[in-house]
Amino acid sequence: MQVFYALPFVLLSLVTFLLFLVIPRFRKYALRALVVPAAFGGLSIVFLLLGAILGDAVVEHLRLGGVQVIAVALEITLYISGGALGAWLAVKVVRRFEEGLLKAPHARELAIRLVIGLIVFGLVSFVSMGVAEGFDTGSDSVREFLLMAAASLLVGLSAGTLAYLLAKRIQGRALVSREPSNAQ
Repeated sequence: MQVFYALPFVLLSLVTFLLFLVIPRFRKYALRALVVPAAFGGLSIVFLLLGAILGDAVVEHLRLGGVQVIAVALEITLYISGGALGAWLAVKVVRRFEEGLLKAPHARELAIRLVIGLIVFGLVSFVSMGVAEGFDTGSDSVREFLLMAAASLLVGLSAGTLAYLLAKRIQGRALVSREPSNAQ
């Protein structure tokens, strides 16, 4: 169930991250774009649970009986404000991280390459594990599962490494194209 809640936020994070990488003006905000949707989703669900607890307590304390409008309004308000707080905190943390550790362009480019590699690693490992489970051999042994998991991780590691190297190559070409030519 949690996967269905998290999946839209993860997909939105990936799409915004890739869009921000593609658009040169927004490239410096790519790491923030990666973190903000996931942080919104993570903290908003915590505040939604808090709102459900508080909403029921408020309705019961005020003896409103079947009137749940106040509880629902409180839950929606806490969901949105909790998500906004999560997004704001994520931007603050990433900005501090960027200002402290990623001041140099090379460090920022390395961080972006690592993030791309980790994203591809996670996605490919997850998908290949699902594909491997589709080839059911009829045996439910732990050994077979561990072999399947190891193969999925190896495929994910290979894909993540290739994505890292491809990003490095693209960044290298972008740096070369930005340098002024000496020929006159």
